[in-house]
Amino acid sequence: MKKNLLQKWYVHQQLELTHIIRIMKLSVFFIFVFLFQLQAGNVKSQEVRVTLSKSSLTFGELMREIEKQTNYLFMYRDAEIDLSQKIEVKNTSATVKEILTTALRNKKLTYKFSNNYISLYVDKEKAPETMVTQQERKIKIKGVVIDQVGEPIIGANISLKGQPGTGDITDIEGKFTLEVPEKAVLVISYIGYLTQEIPVNGKASFNIQMKEDTKTLDEVVVVGYGSQKKQTVTASASTLKVSSLKNVPTANLASSLGGRVSGVLIQQTGGEAGYDDPTIIIRGSSSPTSSSPLIVVDGIIGRSMSQLDPSEIESMTVLKDASAVAPYGARGANGVILITTKRGKSGKAQVDYNFKIGFGTPTRMPEIASSYDHARFMNDAWRNKEMDLGEDPGMYGIYTEEELQKFRDGSDPYGYPNTDWNKEVLLPRAWQQMHSLTASGGSDKVKYFAGFGYVKQDALYGDTRTNKSTSGFNRYNARVNIDANIVDKYLNLSADMAYRQEDRNSIAGSTSDVFNNMHRNPQTDPGRFPDGNLGKVSLGVNPIGLATEGGWVKDRKSVLNTRFMLDFNVPGLEGLNLKGIFSYDKIFNSIKRWTTPVDFYVWNKITGEYDGHSPNREGAELKQTYSTSQAMTFEFQAAYNKTIAQDHQLGALFVFSRSEGADENFWASRTKYRIYSIQQLFAGPDKDKDNSGSASETGKVGSVFRLTYNYKEKYMLEANGRLDGSEKFPKSKRYGFFPSVSAAWRISAEPFMEPFSGVLSNLKLRTSWGRAGTDNIGQFQYMSAYGTGGDAVFGGQNPEIAPGYTETRFPNPNITWETSEMFNIGIDASFFNGKLNLEADWFYKKTNDILRERTDMPAILGYKLPAANVGKVDNRGIDLNITHRNHLRDFNYSIAGNLTWARNKVIDLLEPAGEKNNPRQRSTGHSMSQYFGYEALGLFQSDEEANNWPQPQFGKAKAGDIKYKDQNGDGIIDAEDEIAIGRSNYPELVYGLNLNAEWKGFDITFFFQGAALADFYYNGYLAFPYIEGRGGALLEHHIGNTWTPENPKAEFPRLYYGGNANNQLFSSFWMRNGSYLRLKNVEIGYDFKKLLLSKVSEIQGLRLYFSGSNLLTWSQIKYFDPELRSTDGSAYPQMKTFVFGANITF
Repeated sequence: MKKNLLQKWYVHQQLELTHIIRIMKLSVFFIFVFLFQLQAGNVKSQEVRVTLSKSSLTFGELMREIEKQTNYLFMYRDAEIDLSQKIEVKNTSATVKEILTTALRNKKLTYKFSNNYISLYVDKEKAPETMVTQQERKIKIKGVVIDQVGEPIIGANISLKGQPGTGDITDIEGKFTLEVPEKAVLVISYIGYLTQEIPVNGKASFNIQMKEDTKTLDEVVVVGYGSQKKQTVTASASTLKVSSLKNVPTANLASSLGGRVSGVLIQQTGGEAGYDDPTIIIRGSSSPTSSSPLIVVDGIIGRSMSQLDPSEIESMTVLKDASAVAPYGARGANGVILITTKRGKSGKAQVDYNFKIGFGTPTRMPEIASSYDHARFMNDAWRNKEMDLGEDPGMYGIYTEEELQKFRDGSDPYGYPNTDWNKEVLLPRAWQQMHSLTASGGSDKVKYFAGFGYVKQDALYGDTRTNKSTSGFNRYNARVNIDANIVDKYLNLSADMAYRQEDRNSIAGSTSDVFNNMHRNPQTDPGRFPDGNLGKVSLGVNPIGLATEGGWVKDRKSVLNTRFMLDFNVPGLEGLNLKGIFSYDKIFNSIKRWTTPVDFYVWNKITGEYDGHSPNREGAELKQTYSTSQAMTFEFQAAYNKTIAQDHQLGALFVFSRSEGADENFWASRTKYRIYSIQQLFAGPDKDKDNSGSASETGKVGSVFRLTYNYKEKYMLEANGRLDGSEKFPKSKRYGFFPSVSAAWRISAEPFMEPFSGVLSNLKLRTSWGRAGTDNIGQFQYMSAYGTGGDAVFGGQNPEIAPGYTETRFPNPNITWETSEMFNIGIDASFFNGKLNLEADWFYKKTNDILRERTDMPAILGYKLPAANVGKVDNRGIDLNITHRNHLRDFNYSIAGNLTWARNKVIDLLEPAGEKNNPRQRSTGHSMSQYFGYEALGLFQSDEEANNWPQPQFGKAKAGDIKYKDQNGDGIIDAEDEIAIGRSNYPELVYGLNLNAEWKGFDITFFFQGAALADFYYNGYLAFPYIEGRGGALLEHHIGNTWTPENPKAEFPRLYYGGNANNQLFSSFWMRNGSYLRLKNVEIGYDFKKLLLSKVSEIQGLRLYFSGSNLLTWSQIKYFDPELRSTDGSAYPQMKTFVFGANITF
């Protein structure tokens, strides 16, 4: 039966995958058919029939009729065409070609079809010489374009006004040459400079000086459901220049954000390739249920950002206050990150290729001591334990002097090895490479952007004999964004398709097991014997075997994202825009895990031979998991913008959205395989098999309302509201309304500020208030839950015993939205024409009706209580951005810094009565992640001191053990003496500093990132060597740093064999200041643009660079990476990375 179910599931998933592939193929087919039709339509449109209302009309009337009835637009020179000239058309119903041929038969004009344009121009064969001379005479001109300090600008665009596609670009000396009409107008443009228009007026030589446009790059800010001018934004939003991330040597986009945007905290969980998915928190945590922000990619809610290719991204905006997040209602309570991918622009096609290749090594890891040191200090630990028990420890302890010498000199590597687990498991470096290829361009009718990316990263662990990694991550990205103008000025169609494949090929065991066993097993255990056999270790599993043998995992995740949008500007109602959006996302995940036995050998020190070997499991095991998820979004937007009397700007927005999601998964396994060559489910024994599965569906509806008003871009008002519905609440409480209001005043626009305009370019005050909601709980909490219980007797005369069903959870019919009320005050200032900019915000957020399971009912009740609205937390802080950029002749530099301080406090979390009434142990009044434990007063320096001090409830303290404060004075150290200790391990203060300089093609960037006001807790093998007796590696930092009578000021207590109940209590003794400052990234590059423009026309740009990440760290945490937030140092380390790369533009 299970086999049939598996077969059905497998067939179903194959059909589902086939269906996805068909959707992709059809989508690509229709997109290219659509593009082909646009091109083919140019030919067919010539044959389209046009019906004229009269046979005698002017040139202007004829052109308007043809443009109205076809997709064609006319192009002509004013000097050559008299629009009022009368023409005669014999046949008023004919093709475009026939009508034009008839109309121009006796004229000095001819025509030419080009795409969707009809060009009218003088036919030189028809026109007499006098006609040519009467036309505007052309002259040759030349000129040079320079910047404000007189340096030539290379690649500036010189075009003729009203004639797109004509012109030139400046060479390496900033010079250009053109043949232009005498009365033409030159348009000079270059990124970062103000565009200029200069009339020719018969001049032959030009010296053009460009002025910097310090506002261009920051002029428009993407906000929820639209974009706004930066100077009119009333909300708190920060925009990140994604170009700064393009060359960062990390595949995970989210990992690159730390310190680059104010208000954003990145909490790293590890550095393993493909699994380094950090926690993102915006403006601190304010709810124990969830602190993750909402991710919105191209307007579609809930997509992932971690594995996006930075080369595909145009902009990234972080929305932080109520006004900014209110349009996202229930999902935006923890902030929103908006990501906009690149789109094509009309003009010449541009192709960019970027690559980087390099390697990584661990930043900081605990160093493992030698086996000799491990053995001799284990003797000390053994003696301490024996003396505590009143036993005679002997002269040495576990190891004799002869054995210690063998460890020391390595004379017997089989019986007395010196295993450095770091060197035996970890490779010298982990290699990586990343490639991206993008192309963009198009015409006024169709624009396109296409991107392809590839990432390959090896893991740090593997077979050190061959330097080959046994785990790795491969990612393939593909994206096509197409924008087509269907009806000129009125109707546009956008079609986006993105596909991503993530392949994680790794070991059968978990990475955490590898690193945990590296510290759990002593270096006196054999890792790999000199003959290559793996040794059996004291505890757990040999980490070398975990990292190199024992099977594999093939994890493939395929992600398809599609989006289609119709954008309609309503004719006759100027300012009214309608949008219809549909998106379909599909994720398919397949995991195949093959686990095989590994033989571990035992060496007999007396006989000098193996005692034998044994596998760590009986037979092989295969487990396959298939899961799919899909999401659909339907959205309608209506926006209206109106300018009244040039000074009053009104805006209104309405959005209705509906989203649906479905998830399904199934797994099957078989164990005790005897034949390993066929790694398929059918090849396993029928006896030992299992399978299971699950499915779920979700749905949401919401409506957004927005009203905006500004007067002369001086006084701005905005009101937002969102009505959200969630299936997680009962019908009577299913909908929540989340409003916000905001206002801003540009003081610098006031007349009385005019005298200061040279110094103060912009000054804006803004404030906002709003409410957001969250439904982050499981489904159906308002209903009773039932599950299988114990066996029960059913029936009367013929009773049967069978599993029964019982109520496992009470319902909560009153459960409703968790809400957050937010208030923000901010200031934006710009000095010296944008050379110095400041953004500062103070924020306050109070979260009410927090959804969490009740803890105030006794467990003996036997029922699981549903989530309830029982908590309150407030959160407050500041965030700050300061930027400065300037140039001194040909030296350009910029400085950008940001800082965020955020602190939360528990108002009430429905604590159990005992804790709530004890002021020392209440969470109320403290941070949500506050540590609670014993207050340490140092180490006992003598047994006498320890005997005269209150003793712990379990065990007895001695000299060299931790001394605790008796908080209640009852003479016993017990749970009643626990208090709040230290700070949270989430830093309250995070900051970043970016320094950039450019000089004659050379550029260099230093990026510093740091955190403060956080504590770490040392735990596990990092703190307690020999915690499991023979298990537990001695780490290098323990040597000379543990208490002895000769070393009374040591960092660690006395050594102890096995667990020391007193010292292992959770206490402030193990707290460490978690602040750090890190040189996060250094990049040095050179741009070959001048050389290439003069010698290689096919290449428009080439930049080579070297980049390094996590190069230097200043911190009191010396034994592991402080950014990792690990408590025992056994996690996959953060990586110090070095790469070489190139950016090439064709």
